[in-house]
Amino acid sequence: MKKPLIGISTSYYSSANGMNTVRLNQAYVDAISMAGGIPVLIPSSITPEDLSELTERLDGLLLSGGGDISIGLFDGEDHPSISGVDPNRDTAELNLVRLFKETDKPIFGICRGVQAINVALGGSLNTNIPTQVDTTINHSNDAPEGVATRRSIVHSVDLQPGSKLSEIVGTTKLEVNSFHHQGVRKIAAGAVITGHAPDGTIESLEFPDHPFCIGVQWHPEWLTYQAETQQLFKAFVDSARK
Repeated sequence: MKKPLIGISTSYYSSANGMNTVRLNQAYVDAISMAGGIPVLIPSSITPEDLSELTERLDGLLLSGGGDISIGLFDGEDHPSISGVDPNRDTAELNLVRLFKETDKPIFGICRGVQAINVALGGSLNTNIPTQVDTTINHSNDAPEGVATRRSIVHSVDLQPGSKLSEIVGTTKLEVNSFHHQGVRKIAAGAVITGHAPDGTIESLEFPDHPFCIGVQWHPEWLTYQAETQQLFKAFVDSARK
């Protein structure tokens, strides 16, 4: 049985000495490989003309975390904390979401990824949770950066019973990490909210009319030590295989 090809979006980075880099944390690659897929990195500089052909060749799309989405794409409220905006990445990811949605191919969004899915299909975002949401949860975990921090639990997520996500992971409560200052505000047409943090922040979305279109606000690629997370990546890759 052939392994499915899973495209993973990447970040663009230019170093101080002018070296341009396509960048992605190894954890995404490892999670897809562990689940039985073949990771294929998608540069943000890919031309719009190549997106349709790429969609035909890939079996699934994983939207990774990264910088903020341009507020002009969802009529967002400006804030000084907005950073890392890459217009090329915005264009590539939002178009890929629409193409994969139209062709019923699996889409899995992580952190920025769930936001990209929502914006691509007509939703909006809170552009800075600390000033726009009444919460005591530090969604943007500011502990010292490192693997241990990425794997540390910050809060729980209550999942909607009967949702595809809760059925995949086999529970209605997950313990998750958290590294974001933005989040879903108004959901896109056709989406349903399937998970909330204790403060009410939207933590997961899915589209019931699609075979597999799920987005989560946390970073499961760092939580593959959890059986539930392993099931999530396996379900995504299995859907791509089909």
